[in-house]
Parts: sequence; C-alpha cells; structure tokens
Amino acid sequence: MFKMLFEVLSQKSLIVQAAQRADDALERAHTLSDAAFAALLDGTQPEQDLYELDRQINDDEVTVRRMVLEHLAANPQGDLAAGVVLISTIIDIERVGDYAKNVYEQAERLGEPWPDRGHFAEVRGQVEELGVVFSDTAASAHAGDRDQARAAMDRQHKLNKNCERLLDSLCENQTLCPREVVVLTLTIRYVKRIGAHLSNLASSVVNPFDRIGFRPGEGAPVDLDD
Repeated sequence: MFKMLFEVLSQKSLIVQAAQRADDALERAHTLSDAAFAALLDGTQPEQDLYELDRQINDDEVTVRRMVLEHLAANPQGDLAAGVVLISTIIDIERVGDYAKNVYEQAERLGEPWPDRGHFAEVRGQVEELGVVFSDTAASAHAGDRDQARAAMDRQHKLNKNCERLLDSLCENQTLCPREVVVLTLTIRYVKRIGAHLSNLASSVVNPFDRIGFRPGEGAPVDLDD
C-alpha cells in the first residue's frame, strides 16, 4: 500500500511524507509490541521508553491526518481515495500502539520470568505467531503485495482461532493459580486485539476502501471487540 502511494503520488510531497510517517509508525508499533510482551512474559526490561514510543505513534497519527487534510484541501479533486485509506490505516496503527502500551502496563504489575511449559508455552507460541503477522503485514503494506497481505490475514485468522481454543482451555483448568490465569488471559486477549487491527491493515492492501476490515470474499468484518 505505502509503495503504491509513493509511486503514484511521487510528486505530491505531503501525501508521500504522510505515507512514510505511517510506515514509520507501524515499525514503532511492532517494536513496542515485542518489548511489551517480553516484559510481561519474561520480565525483560525494555531497552527503550515504551511510553515515549507510544507518544511518538500518537504524534504520527496526528501528523498523518494533518498532512492528508492539507493535501486534499489544496487538491480537492485528486488522491481522495488514497488519502482516506491512509487515514484509515494510521488509526489502526495507533490502536495497535495503544494495546501494546496496555500490555506493558500489565507487565509493570505482573511481569516476571513465567515458566515455559504448559499453557505458558502455548501462549508464548501465539505471541511469536503475532510477531510473524506483524512482519508480514508491514512488508505487504510497504510493498503493496496483495498475496502477502492475504497470507497475513489468513495467518491472523488461524491465530484468532488458536487464542479462542486457549481461552476455552483456561476456563476448564483447575490447577493454575489466579495470578497465572490473569497473565495468560490478558496475553491472549491482547494478542487477539492487536492481531485484529493488523488484519485490518492487511485488508487495506487486498480490498478497496469500502471493504477495509473485511476478509476477502466474506461478508463479516474482522471482530475488533474480541
């Protein structure tokens, strides 16, 4: 998506700058997400100030919106669809950053080196899978690769199903202590929420604007409330 914007609008600096800013924001959100989950599940101390990283993503959203608005005000007949898509994507990126920040807030309460066995091993596997979805979504958005974006959406759909299965398993478990259940449940819920917004981003590469948030060929949008 971003590559398409760079090429089609190469002479229109505000939109180009906005697309690059959105690209940078997604990279920041990925860094924030990885560090937050590591802090929660492994007790790892982040190398960066994650709250500052979240503030930068918020600034990115404001800047992208302003750039698109200024460009469209000066060129009301041109690039409307591209500008609207860009605003839609930066909103999803900001939400990803927000959820990743929320993960870190829980890490400050609950983060420690939790055991790598049983439910914790399975949940760590889902966090790793989310990282792959993140990378594939970012790469497909930057390159405008529809096949890679579609694959990222399929991967996120499977991830969502696995998270549902794990939640069902936790509800039936009677051996974990309450603190362990809290950590596992929060992790699964945030993996699902971040994944849903990444799927929205990938859908902007695959679908026209009116179908952003929908899986290709399906009538139901990605569920952002799970």
